[in-house]
Formats: sequence, structure tokens, C-alpha cells
Amino acid sequence: METLDKSKRQPGILPDVHYHPGLADRILEAAALLIIIANWVYIFYMRNTADAETFTTTCILGGCATFCFIITALCAYAPVRLINFPVRPTADNIAAQYAMAIRFIRVTNVALGLCMASATLVIFHDWALPLVFATVALLMLTTIAYIIISYKRR
Repeated sequence: METLDKSKRQPGILPDVHYHPGLADRILEAAALLIIIANWVYIFYMRNTADAETFTTTCILGGCATFCFIITALCAYAPVRLINFPVRPTADNIAAQYAMAIRFIRVTNVALGLCMASATLVIFHDWALPLVFATVALLMLTTIAYIIISYKRR
């Protein structure tokens, strides 16, 4: 994480921050990718037991999951000026706020992948419906936790 020193700061302008992903960030990215791959493997595994309409529906759901994964993964590399923070960052805490936002995007990518994978399970198994509610609750809890932590560290 790099920031400008106080002598080079201009008032009212936030410094440009560069975040270098660590091991935890790479693990979150790999987990999100593995969830998407597992979703596609399951879709093609269930192809033999599904009719053509159900297979088309699951392929569309898998495509949406892949699209959401790609967009969210790209957002994790967005520059600081494109991030909408829950609190107004200052020049002193911009690095911490940016790191939290990037980590939140990666955790959201994992939770979104779980949500899409559980939706795929619901198409074939009725017992998986509580998983959808649990993953949506996980998505909401991560959002609430991120907002609370960013307010505490402002």
C-alpha cells in the first residue's frame, strides 16, 4: 500500500493509492473461481438427468454467475477514484478505507458465487432452498459488517 507523504498532498484532493493483493486476497479470488467452476461442473453433470428446458435454464444461470464473477473480480482492481466509500475518506485514512473496500469486494464475490451456486442446486433439489436464504443472509451480513467496520475506522 502506497500513499503520498504529507508534504506532497494537496488540500481537498485524495492521494492515489495502490493496493497490492496479499495472500488472503488471492485465496478469496481462488475460492470465488472454484465456486464458479464447481457450479459449471454440476450443471454439466446434471445435464443427463434434466430435460432440455431445465438444462437451458441452468446454463443461463451459470452464465449469469460467470458474468457476475467477472464483473466483481474486475471491480476489485478499480482505482480509488471509482470506489464509493460508505464514509468520506480523508488523506490520512484513504489507504485503510481502500483496502477494506477491495477486501469487501472480494468477499462479496465469494458470497455472490455461493448464492448463484445454491440457486442452481434449487433447480434440481427442493432441499436446497434454505441454502439460497442462507447465502443471501451471508451477503447482507458482509455488507453490514463492512459498513460498521468502515465507520469505526474513519
